[in-house]
Parts: sequence; structure tokens; C-alpha cells
Amino acid sequence: MPNADVQDRNALMRGLAASESVVNRLALTSSPKDITLHHRADSYEVSLYFFESPCAVKDFAAALDTVVSTTVHPYRPEVERTEAHAVVQGINFRAWTETTTGRHADGRSYAQL
Repeated sequence: MPNADVQDRNALMRGLAASESVVNRLALTSSPKDITLHHRADSYEVSLYFFESPCAVKDFAAALDTVVSTTVHPYRPEVERTEAHAVVQGINFRAWTETTTGRHADGRSYAQL
């Protein structure tokens, strides 16, 4: 049985390979701005951040046959968070973005501030 270092490295390599596979499925206009691998117990979770692009998150969801959810940011009500989750090659993925709705928390538009 491989030691813990070898198992961690193998998990990392699986996460990287799955990330490459996912990015290759996306449209060229939907390349993530940032890809982060988070170590979780004996595997990795991949976070794909798309800068202010709900369309890119929708592309991810369409490419991986999953759903998109949009919620209000818990601490900044003027910000909407769009995200989708999928499992690829046994690796959990989260695609996400945040966009400003054009309204400040007090209801005024940013043009009025």
C-alpha cells in the first residue's frame, strides 16, 4: 500500500487531470480566471472562478449536464453569486462568479450614490 505522501500526490494528479478535462469541454470564451484545488481528506475539490461571467458558469453547467443556481451574497446584498457543481472523474467541481446587481444594500442604484 502506498504511503500517505504518494496517496496525496496521486490525489493531486487526479484533480489536475480532471481540471484539464473540464476546461477542455468549455467554450474558448469561457476560460476560468482562476482555478483552485482544495485538499479534502484523501482527494481534491476544484474551484473554477469566472470573472463577472454568469454565462461562463452556465456554459460549465451545460457542458457537464448540471444545474446553475443564483443567490444573493450573504454579506453584500448588491452582489449575486452564480454557481454550478459537478463531479468529474471522482473530483468535486464548483464553478462560480459574482456580479453586482446595480443596487446598493440600501436600495439606491450605484448611479445615485
